[in-house]
Amino acid sequence: MAGFTTSLDASVLNHFLKGTPWVQSTHIQVALFTTAPDPKTGAGGVEASGSGYARVTADAWTVAAAVGSNTNAVNFPTPLASWGTLVAFGIYFDSTLAIVANLTNSKITNIGDSISFPAGSLAFTMN
Repeated sequence: MAGFTTSLDASVLNHFLKGTPWVQSTHIQVALFTTAPDPKTGAGGVEASGSGYARVTADAWTVAAAVGSNTNAVNFPTPLASWGTLVAFGIYFDSTLAIVANLTNSKITNIGDSISFPAGSLAFTMN
């Protein structure tokens, strides 16, 4: 299940209904989780950890027909130790978790694995 967190929902509603200026994020990052955060509150998740793990900056996104997706591949560093079993990912706007989605298939990480999302594979719609 994918969803915009309450934080993102509030920002969008405040912008459109109250005229609050939209503040463009300076960095968009993708994170991996071994326990999925709540898709609405963003709480309760356990971000992957282990030698070599780091969030990846992904500042290029394409929007067409109300679908937003990553323009370029999102490539994580090579694990130098197991990061655990990955079950979800999140999109951070600066330091705020804004979007949460479960992975289609969980992934057990091992030393030397290649972990990436091809261009266009992180896609979100608003309805």
